[in-house]
Amino acid sequence: MMYFVCVLLFASFTILDAQVSGSWKRLLDSPVYGIGINPKNPETIIVGGLGRTLYKTQNGGLSWTIDSIEFRSGSSQLTNILISSVDTNIILAGGVFNSIRRSTDQGITWENVFEPEKPLFISPGETIIENPDNPLMIYAGDNTSNRIFRSLNGGISWDTITTLN
Repeated sequence: MMYFVCVLLFASFTILDAQVSGSWKRLLDSPVYGIGINPKNPETIIVGGLGRTLYKTQNGGLSWTIDSIEFRSGSSQLTNILISSVDTNIILAGGVFNSIRRSTDQGITWENVFEPEKPLFISPGETIIENPDNPLMIYAGDNTSNRIFRSLNGGISWDTITTLN
């Protein structure tokens, strides 16, 4: 009887493991940190990587293009990508590279929309989210300086709204 219970448990975990592992698929063989999904076309995904690298797919991950924000630099990490729900041509990218960049042409060109205050080691784009009731209101968080920033105009300009101690 004990043998039967052990075999049944082993078989159950094997089937469960096969079902779980079968539902995940590796899409990229590179380090990635932030993922933005187009809210109007979920097949379009932009992933932030190491050295300001961007990986883009328009077919749900079947094929990828590789680009960068301005230039590639070794230790920079794009930890957050936000594709605007108002205008999906607008993309915000932030992370460990001391700024938030904004594109209005689906990531072809970028502008620096957040120039950090001193000290320069803050990372204002660690978290970037839209307000669901007002998508032009965007919040960005920085875990280094413990501050939250807010944009009232879709990420064009930013204010500090809190300092946590």
